[in-house]
Amino acid sequence: MAPAVLVVGNLILDTVVTLAEPLCRGRKYVASARSTFHGGQGANVAYTLAGLGIPVRFAGVAAGDAASRAAISALAAMGVDTSAVQIVDDAAPHEAVILHEAETGERTIVMHRDPRLVLAPALIDAAWTDTLRAVYLDGHEDHANARALALARADGVPVVVDVERGDAAYRQVTALADHIVGSRAAVQALAGKRGILAALRSLAGPGTLFACATDGAGAITFTGRGENGAFPVRPVRHPVDTTGAGDAFRAAYIAGLHRGLAPLGALRFAVEAGAAKCGHLGPRLPPETLRGLAGRLRELGAEA
Repeated sequence: MAPAVLVVGNLILDTVVTLAEPLCRGRKYVASARSTFHGGQGANVAYTLAGLGIPVRFAGVAAGDAASRAAISALAAMGVDTSAVQIVDDAAPHEAVILHEAETGERTIVMHRDPRLVLAPALIDAAWTDTLRAVYLDGHEDHANARALALARADGVPVVVDVERGDAAYRQVTALADHIVGSRAAVQALAGKRGILAALRSLAGPGTLFACATDGAGAITFTGRGENGAFPVRPVRHPVDTTGAGDAFRAAYIAGLHRGLAPLGALRFAVEAGAAKCGHLGPRLPPETLRGLAGRLRELGAEA
């Protein structure tokens, strides 16, 4: 089956270091555990979409080392089309160290990306838009993003943009998006406004259908055509790890739209997926949890 969603974004090798107490600046810690995972915003979204039963292609760039190639193979094993992954053999792998606080489930992320890891825009094939129903941009591949956005706009393919950056140039991307998703802090930083609803509106363009800002365990602020408000989030009682919760949320939102849900319905399903991710260590939902969510999505789609 031809991919229905194109994800343009990063692929990262995650090292999760677990701390038994909250992180404080200027101190030394002894980790209680250390784990390695395949991660990266775009790669996580593609993985989750595939797990939810949505045909997806991932366009990204990776180093040529064995660990990076294994991360690509893991995506392919989940059913992701990885034919548009560019390999840069002489580059260092894109890596992240995630400081995970066992007591709260919160995390602090430190990333390193080799400057040679840049996705070539030419890998974004114009012919793909014939079958696409959505494009997701995670904000980390400027030139490839620009090509994917232009092709999608020309063929009327909806674009979901992740607000991950605060530089002014990225506002040109959000202004052309159909759907905008970002954290409250990132949205405020990019918009230069403290009021979250005003910030979302300032990032939206004339064609934007829906924009929302997440706030951890706080309510999600949203604005769309004719509707604005705050969507409540039920706190996770015993969070294990919040790493990747936002990626699960974004993938589930896209999957909900793909199954015919209205934006608020897709938002409701996305909240379920994000909360489910907080119950597991690492940046991705396990396959058995994804299967359960996929069944739930089919039910919601049948009701839409």
